[in-house]
This record gives sequence, C-alpha cells and structure tokens, in this order.
Amino acid sequence: MRVRIAYSVHAPDWYRREINRYYGREGLATRDQVRDWFMAYGNSMDDDLAVQADQADRHEEETS
Repeated sequence: MRVRIAYSVHAPDWYRREINRYYGREGLATRDQVRDWFMAYGNSMDDDLAVQADQADRHEEETS
C-alpha cells in the first residue's frame, strides 16, 4: 500500500546554516536542501546540528 505523508517544519536560519555547514557549504540551505535533509534524516540529526551550532558560536566568540 502506498501512503502519502505530508508535513511542514519550521527551519530557522541557524538550522539552515548548520545543514549547509554539515555538507561543507556556506550560507543558508535552500527550501529544497531542507526538504532533502528531512527526507534523509527526519529529526534524528537535530541534536547534532544544535551542538554544531553551539560550537560554531563559541568559536566565533573566542576569535572576536
């Protein structure tokens, strides 16, 4: 049986930035990139992205 599931997510700028950083890209992930991310990982990588964002913020504070 084929079932279509559709849902929307809120992806703030920090989340979009960390998706791109995960792949070694700069800037914010596009809508399509966020969609692809959720198709691949769902919410399973949320904690990893949050830790990555926190580490990046700390690094920026130390270098300022």
